[in-house]
Amino acid sequence: MDSEKVEALADSLQSLLQLVKDPSEPAVIEMVNEVMRAYALSPGSESQLTNPADIQNAIQGLKVGKVQPPNSIPNRALKHFPPSVVFLLVGLFNAIF
Repeated sequence: MDSEKVEALADSLQSLLQLVKDPSEPAVIEMVNEVMRAYALSPGSESQLTNPADIQNAIQGLKVGKVQPPNSIPNRALKHFPPSVVFLLVGLFNAIF
């Protein structure tokens, strides 16, 4: 991207983005609600739900032996999940989406 395009993008973003000092202000809440309604009604906003193959592919792509955060499931264990657990994960992720 050349510098002219970068500058134009920066100017555009600066004019669109505003610092919100009090997010609990009714006008801010209404503005966010309006944007969310418009997004939800736009044709491209439908979320793509996941499926067992997507979850299984993601799990198989994990690196074994990588340092895990505390209280997490090791990648080696994830790779041995039975299909029933993968289906539970699909249901969980789809509910979140």
